[in-house]
Amino acid sequence: VGFGVVLFAAPGVMVTGNQIGGAGAGAANVIGHNTSAGIGAEGPGVVGNVIDGNLIGVDADAEPAPNGQVGILFRNGPSGNQIGALDLDGESTEFPGNYIAFQPLGVALGDFTGGNDVTYNTFGGQPGAYLPVDLGANGPTANDAGDFDEGPNRVQNTPEILATPVDGNRVTVHYRVDTAA
Repeated sequence: VGFGVVLFAAPGVMVTGNQIGGAGAGAANVIGHNTSAGIGAEGPGVVGNVIDGNLIGVDADAEPAPNGQVGILFRNGPSGNQIGALDLDGESTEFPGNYIAFQPLGVALGDFTGGNDVTYNTFGGQPGAYLPVDLGANGPTANDAGDFDEGPNRVQNTPEILATPVDGNRVTVHYRVDTAA
């Protein structure tokens, strides 16, 4: 099987308002052992969908069940979609966002994709070279000053971690992103 789940919009067709997974009991999908991607989205009509609370690249016990290439792949036009939790209040979900593991790439946003939010996902389980989010679906992108790029998510620079102070059981991450205003 190439993809576990596919959102595909042929020219002139809209695929909108779908929820793949979720935070409630029994809402998570377990997506693994596909030859291409766990979840794929393709076409400019793929708009306003939510992919949240899924186990991708693992089985129900969080053991390795990798997909062939990438956990989630968007290409050729999807926009305005949400990958991960919409809100993280610290107490509402057992699986906030998606858990994506044992994949060479976690989330790949290919050309002609924009305005897709990738938030509150957990990436892990991949030894060695691993790229949690790939903007352009073409491998690591170097940071650049001012970041006035065109492409998926405007090829946003990777955050620079400045400090991670610990206070009891709380870790605060201080960071900066060199970006256009």
